[in-house]
Amino acid sequence: PEDAVLPPTHPSVRPWNSLSANEKKRESRKMELYSGMVDNLDVNIGRIVQHLKDIGEYENTLIIFMSDNGAAGEDYYNNPGIRPYINPYFNNDYETMGEANSLISYGPQWAEAGSSPFRYYKEFATNGGIIASMIITGPMVGQQNVIASDFLTVMDIAPTLYDIAKISYPKEFNGNSLFPLKGKSLLPFISGRTTTIHANDYVFGLEHSGNTMLRKGQWKITNFSDPFSLSEFELYNLDEDLGEMHDLKSIKPQKYQEMYQEWTNFASEIQVQLPGINYD
Repeated sequence: PEDAVLPPTHPSVRPWNSLSANEKKRESRKMELYSGMVDNLDVNIGRIVQHLKDIGEYENTLIIFMSDNGAAGEDYYNNPGIRPYINPYFNNDYETMGEANSLISYGPQWAEAGSSPFRYYKEFATNGGIIASMIITGPMVGQQNVIASDFLTVMDIAPTLYDIAKISYPKEFNGNSLFPLKGKSLLPFISGRTTTIHANDYVFGLEHSGNTMLRKGQWKITNFSDPFSLSEFELYNLDEDLGEMHDLKSIKPQKYQEMYQEWTNFASEIQVQLPGINYD
């Protein structure tokens, strides 16, 4: 959006202008390789689409293309925990970058650029770490070339496929009771029968390696304190603050308490294992 404001860069990311000429050269090559992989992906998705057309199944196929998280900032080759096990087998010199014997990750700096205007990147519960792109097309989709901004989660994919296949999710499997699906079918939305997917009071939460968040309508609380502390949740209004820069915790204490209670309910339901939480 034209009014988007870039959030502060993660402390681990060095500004471009602080890099040496050789460092800029390496970083540019990383993005060249990434762009080449995107181009390769595009070509091969095109081959799949063409095959579906060739066999007469394209008009009978729902295509869902998505990533599984925000931009990934891992740098495996330079990770001190795993580099002793992998570095002997790879050569990341500039001359070999992109060849079969190299192991290139574009790292937090390019992840930060790729996830903007959202804050941070994969493994953080900020929007830069959890918002993912998705393209969906097929005979059930009522509108073409439309960018939808409605909120959905990966949990909505399975109910959509069950709905399209006209089958029900089982209540039991091998004699064991199954938890019901938490998501909601996207079919009414993508077919144009409804204008929203979830109601404004829909609650979605997650926790990943001590990073946690919960969203309800336009409101979100998130916590990536290290070490984790229950007192470090922050409150954001996503309608006004895409970059999660303005913590409203002290300004809207009632809304914060409402959201914090929702997170407590979520954490208790799925048994989030974090310091300072007792479910007894």
